Amino acid sequence: MKDVFSIIWRLTKQLSDSPFEEERIRELRPIDYILDYYTNPMKDIEDPRDNKKYVIEWKDEDGRIKEIERYNAIVNGYNDEIKNNKTEFFQLLPVDDKAHSPSELGYNEPIDDFDPIPLWAFNCIPKLSRDKSSRRGRLMVDDEELYKLHYDEPQDADKFVKHLNKQIFDYIQSKFQSANKKGAWSKHNMWFEPNRRFLEWFDLKDTDPESERNGIPGSLSKWAKEVVRLLLKNGEMKHQDILIELDVLPKSYNHLSKIFKTPDAKEFFQSEIVNNKSYYSLRDPSKFK
Repeated sequence: MKDVFSIIWRLTKQLSDSPFEEERIRELRPIDYILDYYTNPMKDIEDPRDNKKYVIEWKDEDGRIKEIERYNAIVNGYNDEIKNNKTEFFQLLPVDDKAHSPSELGYNEPIDDFDPIPLWAFNCIPKLSRDKSSRRGRLMVDDEELYKLHYDEPQDADKFVKHLNKQIFDYIQSKFQSANKKGAWSKHNMWFEPNRRFLEWFDLKDTDPESERNGIPGSLSKWAKEVVRLLLKNGEMKHQDILIELDVLPKSYNHLSKIFKTPDAKEFFQSEIVNNKSYYSLRDPSKFK
């Protein structure tokens, strides 16, 4: 995957027309689901120079890449000509405050360029915003690693969306932690609303992004997950020290066995946590990193 911020930058550029990056970032929202970007055949594209039409179609993935690269080579050559045309047109513009079309000035060459087709694209549908002025619809992501993860290694679409949202959320959390250490975290921080939206999205999906990232089973309770995180961080810990670390733990949880009380949690406690004379540790910490 590219630098995560480049993905965020592309998404927010599509969500907001603001020239200010901080205003665009405030619009960042979780992805609800994804759609295919490519159709086969893709589209008829007409070259204004000779009215020739191009149809992009393919039989397999290698063919898709080859055909798009072939088309993009034509587009890049065309766009080079457009640059020259624009230079010629601008030289014809009179010195006034009016807008002039090429036809007004007797200039008949095309000046509008074409966008190349991205090689590794898919469409994201963001979670709807309560702000009626906020943009809706498809957002395009172009990332080779994510594309191959989704299409070359087929997996459940919901799982892929969670993976993508977690990648973005991890980046947001790094900004939260940095600002928090400097005493600069507040509702005025540009990452505040995105952080809130992503936390809310994971809550609605009944998913703990921290446990998903660390490999901690989602079936464990909040406090059981905290115990695992403490053991991952500190290695072996005395029973009483664990309870002290969990300083807001309900009083009824006066022993670790009461924290791991569901059938799945009990099985986890017995098989994955070692009790050595009231000193606890994980049997295999690497499983949860």
